[in-house]
Amino acid sequence: MTPGVPIAEAVGSGAMIGTALANRTTIRRAASWMMCGQAALSACNWLQFVLVARLSSMTATGRFALAAAVATPLVLIAGMNLRAVQVSDVRGEYAFRDYFRFRALTVAAAVVAAPILVVLAFDARLLLPVLLLTAVRALEAVSDIIYGQWQVEERWNLIGVSMIARGALGSSGLAGVLLFTHDLNAALVGLLAGTAVVVVGFDVPLSTGALRSHHGRLDDQRSSASRRLIGLAATAFPLASAYVLAALVDGLPRYVLEHARGPEDVASFSAALQLVLVAGVLVNTVVQSAGRHLAQSFAREDWRRFSRVIIALGIGAAGAGLCLIITCAVAGNGLLGMLFGSAYARNAPLVVVVSIGGALSYLSAVAGAAVTATRRFRQVLYAYVLVFWIAVASAAVLVPTYGLLGAAWTFVVSAAASLLLPPLAVWWGARST
Repeated sequence: MTPGVPIAEAVGSGAMIGTALANRTTIRRAASWMMCGQAALSACNWLQFVLVARLSSMTATGRFALAAAVATPLVLIAGMNLRAVQVSDVRGEYAFRDYFRFRALTVAAAVVAAPILVVLAFDARLLLPVLLLTAVRALEAVSDIIYGQWQVEERWNLIGVSMIARGALGSSGLAGVLLFTHDLNAALVGLLAGTAVVVVGFDVPLSTGALRSHHGRLDDQRSSASRRLIGLAATAFPLASAYVLAALVDGLPRYVLEHARGPEDVASFSAALQLVLVAGVLVNTVVQSAGRHLAQSFAREDWRRFSRVIIALGIGAAGAGLCLIITCAVAGNGLLGMLFGSAYARNAPLVVVVSIGGALSYLSAVAGAAVTATRRFRQVLYAYVLVFWIAVASAAVLVPTYGLLGAAWTFVVSAAASLLLPPLAVWWGARST
């Protein structure tokens, strides 16, 4: 101990060191469970695409990819990125039951909106695939908000087990039906049934205790549930709007490709994106595991710990992105042919360009976690408005002219904008206040 340092200060320093070590252990344990669960779930989702590509036509695969590109953003939009708001709510302003009710209402609205959207904007043959996939994503969104509560309670093992079971049963349902019928719509019914078993039979029953809890700082101030939901909507709206724009940006290259080139090109582009998901599982899992700790560090103004976690996450994301680019440059085309069939292994430059976009998206995930922890949701929204219009302009110019490569470069431009603009907007907002 340094001479002259008071005992109380020394004890406080020791406590801080102990807390830091405990937090580091918690992040590792969280990442381990989340990584196991997310890796299994993502592998199963990846397997679903492979099975559809192998056991059905390229047109059916394109429809499956396009249905996912419609259903997934629709439910993400309805979900309003509520889990990020929930996990960063370190002051406990709202109870879990408020988050759960709000999520249930919004995803129900997404299921109702799905067929209307298809009738207005897409081929009618997409109606049933989109409706079924939207129902699957809605159930997953219910699990997601339950995972948020388990994350707050640090019950990481339940999250991991649920993810593994949901991936296994959902994929088994899809694979079993697809093997016997070779019909995409019937296979999606099997996927829906497998997912429902886990959500209804495991996730919801194990969260009933938290649903009955009346914990929440605003409960005394807002006696009615409707007023609490309105307050929660107002809190979540800026970040939710940014998430809506981000979801649209993700699907934009596929929407434009479908209108400009057809479902076969959508299938080829989606197959290349599957390679990005492999390392993305690791990056997103670790980033998500650290989200609560980043929010706590920011709320306590513990800038040292906050910056240390962000730097570590950034180094890991950069390393994963570099490995992805090298792998795709050396063996990307061969991997596509081996996994999805020779029809998908005809465009080596596409795989490399998509890998560059993937590497940037890994870094943007870290940047997104940092800005979410600040809870400066309005500045994040302003940034994503710019990101969205940059993506629209890129897709409008590049996709009709260059086809698949244009879609890949649109992905790169969008990922770069998502990496740079939100942190800049939050920094500028903090500087102005």
